[in-house]
Amino acid sequence: MVVVPTLTLSNTEYEELRDAAFAINDQFGFTGVVHTHFALHANLDRYYVTKVTPYNDRGSSLAAYATGYPIAYVAANLYLNQKVTDVRLPDNYEFRQSALLEPTLDHVIVRIPIWPFEDVPEADQHLNTVMKSVGSTVGVGRSTEEAILKALRSSQFSPQDELPSMSDLTDSQIISRLIHPLSSRILVLIEALRRGYQVDELTELTKIDAFYFDKLKHILEIEEDIKAAPLSAEQLKRGRYYGFGDGMIARIWHTDIDTVREIGKSNLILPTYKGIEPSAGELIQTPSSYYSTFETENEATQLSDKTVLVLGRGGNQLGPNASADYFTTEMLKQLQRSGYRTVIMNTNPNAGSLSPLLTDKQIIDPVQLGDVLNVVALEKPVLIFVPGNRHYLTRELRKRELPVAVLPPDQEKRSDLVSDHAEVGLDLFVTKEHIVPILASDLKSDQAWPPLLIKLQSRKHRQR
Repeated sequence: MVVVPTLTLSNTEYEELRDAAFAINDQFGFTGVVHTHFALHANLDRYYVTKVTPYNDRGSSLAAYATGYPIAYVAANLYLNQKVTDVRLPDNYEFRQSALLEPTLDHVIVRIPIWPFEDVPEADQHLNTVMKSVGSTVGVGRSTEEAILKALRSSQFSPQDELPSMSDLTDSQIISRLIHPLSSRILVLIEALRRGYQVDELTELTKIDAFYFDKLKHILEIEEDIKAAPLSAEQLKRGRYYGFGDGMIARIWHTDIDTVREIGKSNLILPTYKGIEPSAGELIQTPSSYYSTFETENEATQLSDKTVLVLGRGGNQLGPNASADYFTTEMLKQLQRSGYRTVIMNTNPNAGSLSPLLTDKQIIDPVQLGDVLNVVALEKPVLIFVPGNRHYLTRELRKRELPVAVLPPDQEKRSDLVSDHAEVGLDLFVTKEHIVPILASDLKSDQAWPPLLIKLQSRKHRQR
């Protein structure tokens, strides 16, 4: 897991690592993006340099994502031999601020890995120095608790917006997994706290900073308070503020999500949206990236009356979902050409479809029913594109009579071509003026779906 900004370093430690990063960069003479990894042994006042990456990688991508600072744009200008003091940030930065700007954050962002073990159950799930994740999701919030819960809710892909339970593990299994962690580690840590393990015990067993156990313990305290006061508006407000989803709260109260949302609506417990940008609201009046929280000041307004909401696929995994994200980016381009304002909702820090160049607004929130309905209430989209693998979400949105279009399914069941011919499914994007081929797939006849024909019409045309 990665947490931005750093929350467990003293100022002295932070300045020492920062100075070391500058010294390493000066020694090598790098220009542009440099991502430096450190391993710090705080008790021995010693650190090690574990990695120096002089190009864009997942770490620099996350930094840009978390701060709103256009790292790739600035680096491109530096590669063209411009001085950093001469590079001006894009037009949406008030006063055309120089690129010589150190980001200031008023939010926390947490990145959690996505694992492939459902597809390869025979693989060793123990975590070690070998990279086994195949993607990641992020959560953004005003507190560490909110960011952790949002990232967790995004990483599990549960259609009911619930976190898996580790309650069936024995105490000996809990201890084993604390010492020899598996991919479900964060859930095991939560279960250990739920069973009464003390923070200092867990810190000793795992070497994880006590700060994070205090935050997880606080989440469990909030959960208990919610459970003790069914249908309480006060506890709903508290739970939502700290990142509990409507589905999670509905499960705790043994009710349905509509009941939870009605309590929120009748008590004015409504989401506000905060911009993600590097000056904590000082330099940018209209950021393009937002996350939700439950405070009083709302920084986002409806884009237009001709807005399309596109739901992303969350943490992209290798293979099919990567191609699905490419499909989404091409569709976004065509929507822009067709005159629509676009909003994308996603939590994958490496998704190309989240680029501000492709969409008018990016919402970094879990793609879960309650969160989606919140965005729908704000943007009032004329059409909602839903990934083909989100059947529960599609069904629930249609039940509420919302305008839904389903994107093609993930290509996980692509057929092996064993004959001398192939059956081809062709997906088209259709407007009044254009017919654009988007995707061609080889399919078995018994798995083929009808060609996807999406007709987007103007309000005037529909009225006629």
